[in-house]
Amino acid sequence: MLGTKIVRVAAVAVLAVSLLLASGCDSVKGVFDSKDDTSTTTALPVTSMPKPKPVVKSVEATTSGMDSHYYAILEITIENKGSDGTVIVRATLTQGGVTQTNDMITNLDKDKTQTLPLVFPLKWQGGDWTQTVDVIVP
Repeated sequence: MLGTKIVRVAAVAVLAVSLLLASGCDSVKGVFDSKDDTSTTTALPVTSMPKPKPVVKSVEATTSGMDSHYYAILEITIENKGSDGTVIVRATLTQGGVTQTNDMITNLDKDKTQTLPLVFPLKWQGGDWTQTVDVIVP
């Protein structure tokens, strides 16, 4: 009997504390309310981060080696007309109907020019080879 009475008193005490806290929350809420109920919150426009604007200024192609140790070397000069940032330089070389692609990730500084070497191992297949270079801004 005494145990049941303690449980009832505890339940009433918990209920009283809950009601007290709940009523206090309403009074605190008024402190944070805006006095002007007609105002609305507007989100700021999403602005993208400035990115690099790479321009391929030149590609100088040379070869080196002999027999099975033959290489095409592309010296790629890139000017950055945008902000600092990371770019992917992708060069493709085709010779004798075979195409190879080589990628290099690099950081370009604003208003600077940078020269990157990309090396392609080749098997001499006769004839000329052609190259293309693209710069990708991720």
